[in-house]
Amino acid sequence: MADLKNKDFCITILGSGSATPALNRFHSAQIVLFKGQRLLLDSGEGTQYKLLLYDSLSPVHKILITHVHGDHILGLPGLFFTFSLNGVERPVHLYSTSQAIEWFSTFKDWLTIPLSFPVHTHVAPLDKKNLLYSDKEMDIFSIPLKHTSAAVGYIIKENLPPRKINPEALKKFNIPYNQLNSVKMGYDATSREGETIPNAQITLPNRTPRSYAFITDTLYVPELADYLKEVTVLYHEATFSEEHSEEANLTGHSTAIQAAQLAKQAQVKLLLIGHISSRYTKPEELVMEARKVFPNTFLAMEGLKVWLEIDKIWLQYPDGSEFSL
Repeated sequence: MADLKNKDFCITILGSGSATPALNRFHSAQIVLFKGQRLLLDSGEGTQYKLLLYDSLSPVHKILITHVHGDHILGLPGLFFTFSLNGVERPVHLYSTSQAIEWFSTFKDWLTIPLSFPVHTHVAPLDKKNLLYSDKEMDIFSIPLKHTSAAVGYIIKENLPPRKINPEALKKFNIPYNQLNSVKMGYDATSREGETIPNAQITLPNRTPRSYAFITDTLYVPELADYLKEVTVLYHEATFSEEHSEEANLTGHSTAIQAAQLAKQAQVKLLLIGHISSRYTKPEELVMEARKVFPNTFLAMEGLKVWLEIDKIWLQYPDGSEFSL
């Protein structure tokens, strides 16, 4: 068994079903733990129950909702009601489309008790990639999707410390010491002789930052690969098999093969597929379809934990079995 305690970047799948519920496939919801912060991605019906089952009902710092459709948002009223009954006071930041934020404002007025905590809302734009939040530990971006209603996906990306100075290069290029801070931040330097020295020649490269992308619901959009380039783990909806690709196109969804094509184009390390239609009683068959295009494809089954280490990805299943990549 791998020692997975005290890891600082973990995704837990709470639900990965589509609009119609199926046994063992709850509606869309995931919890991401990153360096002490708890992020809830989507909140389908029953989210609080799944938190109890696979994680905890501890307060969350941020909630990222992809769009206003019920299978992605109807878990919020119950969850917020429970947080208030438990006396939660810490603020919650809610990010989503303007439609979803308007929906939240309406349901909040219907609650029979006032919320015990403030909710700060943030609207994600629909026309471009946008930095929604940043601190020294992470950045959170929204990216526009193409669905039957306004929808966005999210990228959670690790922020690394400033680049390390190469002392030998400083001497070689005769760089004044008063430029060290700007060099650490990635800027080029100017030698005492006035020559511009590219940053890469006087600093040591950082490792690749860990990142997670959450993409649901959307048509297959090849252009998304530019936004998702070299993401560590990509979750992408795969509502339909290739046999039903025409229905996918009509309903604003993707097939498993299309999800795999995007993962391959973006050169991600691992693909999780979910939001699989309840018509498929054996979702593993969609995984096999996707693996023909992108071998490192896995099913986002309920209770699965994905740990992003610096040089390895661990998948830990509810039965205790593990797989590393």
